[in-house]
Amino acid sequence: AIVADRDLPPFDRVMMDGYAIRHADLQSGQRFTVRGEALAGAARKTLSDAPLTAMAVMTGAPRPHGADTVVRIEATQRVGGDLVITKPDSIAHGDFVHRRGSDKKSGSLLVEVGQTLRSVEIGIAASAGYADLRVSVRPRLVAIGTGDEMVPVEVVPEAHQIRRSNAAAVMAALGPLPAQVSPPVHLNDCVETETHRLEQAVSCHDVVIISGAVSKGRLDWIPHALDRIGQCLFHGVAQRPGKPMGVWQTESGTVIFALPGNPVSTLVGAHRHLRPWLCKAMGLTFPVQWVGLATDFSNPSPLTLFCPVRRKADGTAEPVAINNSGDYAALSCSDGFIELPDGQNHWTAGESVAFYPWI
Repeated sequence: AIVADRDLPPFDRVMMDGYAIRHADLQSGQRFTVRGEALAGAARKTLSDAPLTAMAVMTGAPRPHGADTVVRIEATQRVGGDLVITKPDSIAHGDFVHRRGSDKKSGSLLVEVGQTLRSVEIGIAASAGYADLRVSVRPRLVAIGTGDEMVPVEVVPEAHQIRRSNAAAVMAALGPLPAQVSPPVHLNDCVETETHRLEQAVSCHDVVIISGAVSKGRLDWIPHALDRIGQCLFHGVAQRPGKPMGVWQTESGTVIFALPGNPVSTLVGAHRHLRPWLCKAMGLTFPVQWVGLATDFSNPSPLTLFCPVRRKADGTAEPVAINNSGDYAALSCSDGFIELPDGQNHWTAGESVAFYPWI
């Protein structure tokens, strides 16, 4: 926790360039004699006891002893060697003095344990003398693609091949989070050679995201390999797309998200499940957005449906047609997706549903 080591502000601080006076002197007149100057960074000065005396002050300077009010320079005129306050009736007692301890008292809690350190909190910590802070470690993340049919992005694929895009998309989706993201890894379909590489990736990361080889096909070797590495928390979600998704956890605490390899399934899983979980795990908030429907929607299946949508000028969402969960090219016309839970077959235009924007 970050605690104030002294009052904030630590002294009565002048808030405006101008002149420090005794407010009671305004009852005797508005013409003052200027004696002395108080500067920011200098020791506190003392205003003369003589009646109708003012001291020039700069923003940030300590309020001079004997003065209780600051008149900003714009409300004054210099006439010869004297100072004239042009509108004395507008000057209130204590004007432009930031009172000592009026923000926080010494010993007050400034930043609670577990709070994210933004620029604001860093500034608060520095102002309270915290040169070092104990913070949580940023989690180490890696995205893993799978499949013999995948070739590096820079390679021209053969007719039977496709480029490795899923790991890059997952990394981009996680980019804004305060995590240590490793370069992506790719695993081929040879269990004998790739299981060791999978184990290596899991052993040196806190969170592992795998795309592909997680269903029930002959070459879907990831679930069996993960069963040997850790404990399966669940495998299969009543949703479309992304039904074969699963999550495993090792004894050391590494969490492994296994997402289906179809690009839309991978992206939906990363945005709907992975990002919210990561935010919660790191103590961050993940506010779900809500959007009104521009048209009627239906979901006759017993699965939760994630439907790509685009936002209209009025803020409502209309569907974006895609052929299937492999039709990632169609997503460029969408802004995100809405969630239509199972158990409800029909939604009418104007109803609000959860919306997850693409990152």
